[in-house]
Amino acid sequence: MKRTCRRKNDVEVERVTAREFIRIWQTSNSVAEVAKKTGCTKKTVRVRGWRYRSLFDIPLKVFPTSAFDYPDWDKLAEYAESLVRESTGEAAAEDATS
Repeated sequence: MKRTCRRKNDVEVERVTAREFIRIWQTSNSVAEVAKKTGCTKKTVRVRGWRYRSLFDIPLKVFPTSAFDYPDWDKLAEYAESLVRESTGEAAAEDATS
């Protein structure tokens, strides 16, 4: 009987053996791809990869990190303020017409 693990949505997924995990990792292009193939979350896959490298000296390849552009916080603050002005302006306009 194969062991299973639960995902957040309570779907049971067959647990992947160490040998299968290493093959999937080495033939994939991203952590997301490994997660999809194993049925696990990206966090679980990252941790498992880290454990194999750190604790067991398995030479798993390193995936490039995805480039993340941080938002322009000043523009977002202006946007949030404009939404507040719009909603209060609409409420004031409704009060004036009633």
